[in-house]
Amino acid sequence: MISFSEQFKPLILDGTKTQTRRTGRCRWKVGSVHKVTTNTRAPEAVFGSVRITSLRRDWLINITQASIKAEGFRTKQEFIEAFAKCYRISQRDARACRCWVITFELVEEEESPA
Repeated sequence: MISFSEQFKPLILDGTKTQTRRTGRCRWKVGSVHKVTTNTRAPEAVFGSVRITSLRRDWLINITQASIKAEGFRTKQEFIEAFAKCYRISQRDARACRCWVITFELVEEEESPA
């Protein structure tokens, strides 16, 4: 399962948000399908499934304009502010963060994991 803030639910469902960056160890594999939710403790918060299409490590500061758009943001500063807030770190620390870049696509329910 992959958890997202409520604000990203419509962006994922309409295909605008197709990328996310995460810290920590890698729990994903290219081709794997995961349910997406806004609350991992509430089964009713699951709103779809995504297939991982690409996975790589990169420094947050290297984010491109195309990736900013795929993340659902308009500017690099807007994205860095949101990332820093999400991880409860300073914007300076966010810029220096190395993270997993996960690209995904929304899939039909019958493609979901059992």
